[in-house]
Amino acid sequence: MFYLRGATGLLALLAIPPFVSTQAVLPKASSAHCGDMQFRDFGEFNGDFVVIHGVIGPWSFFKNLHCVNSADKIVFMDDMGEARTFPDRLTITLSIVGPVPKSEYAQPGDFDTEYMLGLSFKANWKRGLNLRPVKAFRQLTASVSQAPDLVLSRQRWIYEFVVEDAEVPLTDHLVLYIISPENKRLARLSASL
Repeated sequence: MFYLRGATGLLALLAIPPFVSTQAVLPKASSAHCGDMQFRDFGEFNGDFVVIHGVIGPWSFFKNLHCVNSADKIVFMDDMGEARTFPDRLTITLSIVGPVPKSEYAQPGDFDTEYMLGLSFKANWKRGLNLRPVKAFRQLTASVSQAPDLVLSRQRWIYEFVVEDAEVPLTDHLVLYIISPENKRLARLSASL
């Protein structure tokens, strides 16, 4: 069972910005019902709990994007007028922070480097109940650093990806799967506006 100290640690990890970026935090929309494109979830990797957070860019596209409610739908607007599709090239910066052991008596350690480098990722677009793979999805980098933590030292693995696809409506969701080296699905994350 998940113990109190571990729960407090995970909540503290969520309160800390997941990574330092040269991009500013994506602003909330100026109108209701239009949010940031982010992933955020808890997971279990190799027997330990983790916090997962991802930001979708480019920030230059999302910074002025806002929503206007019409009678039958939400209209996305930017500086040029109505926006209907995502840019042909998106970036994902994914942060995995932990590990937090399941047992309150277990000593926290570090992620197994081979395990973390062996993770694979898959991306799909989701419209309604239908999933379709993105046209081009590739991992650019994987790195590790120490994450700031209020109580215990934790590792932060940062993965960077690029998604290339044309004419994807802004109403679609981006779904990211994290798969273990043993081909087990560890997380399914979804981001939408």
